[in-house]
Amino acid sequence: MNAALQPPTGLAKAPWRRFDLRKLILTLVLLTVLVGVATFGLNQIIWYAPLPTKISRLVHTAVAALLMCVAVVAADAAVDRGWPRLRTYAAAVVGAAVAGGLLGWHVRAALGFEYSGGGEIDVESFLFGLSRRLDIMVIGILVGGLATYVHVSRRDAIRARLRQQRAEQARALAQRVTLESELQALQARIEPVFLFGTLERIRGLYLRDTAAASRMIDDLIDYLRAALPHLRESSSVVERELKLAAAWLDIVGRDDRPWRLESEVDASVRAAALPALVLLPLVQCAVGGGGNAEQRVLRLRAFASDGRLVLELCASRPAFASAEAGQVIAQIHDRLRAIHGEAATLDVEQGAADGMVRLSLPREQPLAAPTLEAPA
Repeated sequence: MNAALQPPTGLAKAPWRRFDLRKLILTLVLLTVLVGVATFGLNQIIWYAPLPTKISRLVHTAVAALLMCVAVVAADAAVDRGWPRLRTYAAAVVGAAVAGGLLGWHVRAALGFEYSGGGEIDVESFLFGLSRRLDIMVIGILVGGLATYVHVSRRDAIRARLRQQRAEQARALAQRVTLESELQALQARIEPVFLFGTLERIRGLYLRDTAAASRMIDDLIDYLRAALPHLRESSSVVERELKLAAAWLDIVGRDDRPWRLESEVDASVRAAALPALVLLPLVQCAVGGGGNAEQRVLRLRAFASDGRLVLELCASRPAFASAEAGQVIAQIHDRLRAIHGEAATLDVEQGAADGMVRLSLPREQPLAAPTLEAPA
């Protein structure tokens, strides 16, 4: 095997460092004693005993088991408050086993269940009662101790997973906050550049076509009315992003062969949440570099499918094959993954004369529906 692919020696031996031989020996001893005591008790008290004795044994054991559960729950609460872990659980197990052995005997008697003797066994003798109490105590300590060990180990494992999940959620939230901050900074840079560039085009257009310049001013006003109230927001909705893209296309597409945007948006997804600055960069990639003289069409579809929001943008040119478009798509893909994780997908289909990008992400409703119409 290549040395570069071999795991570090320290990592390979790490599990064996956690191996404790004393714990293994102690566990084996406890199991051996448990099996021996339980086998003797079952043979003498359960299998070969009359029915009243079996019922008495069951009641005695049930009382001890109930006290054990209560003691372990109390120990959990005490450990959570900072009590010593090992001593608290040990005291709970031993105390519950002793209390169960003593109290269970009297509860059984109070309920009217009696042990039945056989042969030379005197069930009324002190030694018989003492042996039954000690039997319950010993089995309670062994079984309760092992059960508590399993319970505490499982509890620790669950808490460790929860801590890991919280850490991952906090890391994802921090990443999302960072991403939103970067997006807001990007918006703060893009909007002035776009605005000044558009004003420069309007000034040049006034020298050639006053009516066209006036229409461009109207389009710019519509765009700013829709964009400025939400300029610093990192989230948006489908309808707002569609209006921004259409207004941008009206502004930059004013030439002899303007682009035409054909949209088909289901009413059910118009108010669905959509990250800001996702659709507009795709539209910019689609129209960049010109297109066929006869067909300069963008087709946009937005619909719901299996609880997901799906957007499809088709261009009448191989719009997404350039390196610049690939970089933009990669940036959008990274943003979507940072927000939605593996649940978001962005696929590109490139043909000889056309191109399509397909965006799919979990369908979510915004916390507060944004104002989609600009004030009059």
